[in-house]
Amino acid sequence: MTTHSIHGDIHEEGLADGCPRCEEHGESPFTGLDDQMLSSLVQRVEDWDSNFPRSMNESNAMRAVERAMNQARKLVRVGWEVPG
Repeated sequence: MTTHSIHGDIHEEGLADGCPRCEEHGESPFTGLDDQMLSSLVQRVEDWDSNFPRSMNESNAMRAVERAMNQARKLVRVGWEVPG
């Protein structure tokens, strides 16, 4: 696991480009991001047209979240219920 470079709070400013840890989060947002940040990414995906990604790393994370949301919708459509 890498560390963050110096930049603003990701909860306020998003995942920063040029930061090795933010790049990891962008590639795999479900590993290591807290619920607040995941929720923010979900909201940004749902409102993508007015909430453009603030960085390439955030764009990558949003694409991964969007894929997962689409996959979950398909599973629910075929009758899957989230356990627990």
